[in-house]
Amino acid sequence: SFYFPLAGMESLADDPGNAAIRDSICSAGGTDPGISVSCEVHPNPADIVSTVRFELSSPARVDIRVCDLMGNVVDVVSRGESLVAGVHERALSLGRLGRGNYVLVLVANEYVKNLVLLKK
Repeated sequence: SFYFPLAGMESLADDPGNAAIRDSICSAGGTDPGISVSCEVHPNPADIVSTVRFELSSPARVDIRVCDLMGNVVDVVSRGESLVAGVHERALSLGRLGRGNYVLVLVANEYVKNLVLLKK
């Protein structure tokens, strides 16, 4: 499990959809016993484009966001997308992000998965 000491989480408070992210961004894992998520980002580190590939054990509403280490959302990849169980992929456009470390946050229903994303 990862722990990210993030400050500035108030920037997420404006959007009620950020509640799960704001409350769970500092830990990997989830609270929804009815779902499991496996997730990977490739390539990582990445320069311009990367791909997040994830598998859902059951249907879920999915949010995928990229956050800086201060907890600010810098990119929204998917917001409230209803997906069936199975394998899914989404492209991550990283060209406008500065070099450094980011946190990819995938929320499926109440389940939260965090991955470190390195931008070259």
